[in-house]
Amino acid sequence: AGVAAAPVAGFGVAGALYHVSDRAKVLGVISTVLGVLSGSGSLIGGLLTDVLSWRAVAALPALTLPAIAVTLHLASRTGTGSGRIDVAGAALVALLASCVVLLLETPSIDFATWLLVTLAGLAAAAAALLARRIRRVPHGFIPAALIRSRRYVCGALATLALFGAYVGLQFAAPSLLL
Repeated sequence: AGVAAAPVAGFGVAGALYHVSDRAKVLGVISTVLGVLSGSGSLIGGLLTDVLSWRAVAALPALTLPAIAVTLHLASRTGTGSGRIDVAGAALVALLASCVVLLLETPSIDFATWLLVTLAGLAAAAAALLARRIRRVPHGFIPAALIRSRRYVCGALATLALFGAYVGLQFAAPSLLL
């Protein structure tokens, strides 16, 4: 569960360290790296399991520990941001992302209809509140300049589509093969 906070921490550090004019590019690079790594995680895990063992895959998150020192060093720089984290914006992003991931996993999990409707409603509400938050706090957790960047939005939508297909196939394909 702690590893899931790494992207949020990375975006927070980038937001604090880079000027508004540079944030879209930096956040785009971070998003691209996260998309490639999450998309190739199953392949890398499978290769490690075949070559070494499942224990190597279970120990792999320990390799992120050295990144803590680097992140703490970067976070201690003065940066260009206010040094404050937009907690409300971060919470809305976390809620929206959690709902979307759970909805994408529904082919493998037998959710009750009321739960699916609740998740979809929460996702829609979180998206609407997040859009409002971005308009009201232009230098918040998700900078308004980032949302205005056509290249970033197109890349984010492509990443979402690929991630959705990947997660859907990951959970639906085994049931189709049986």
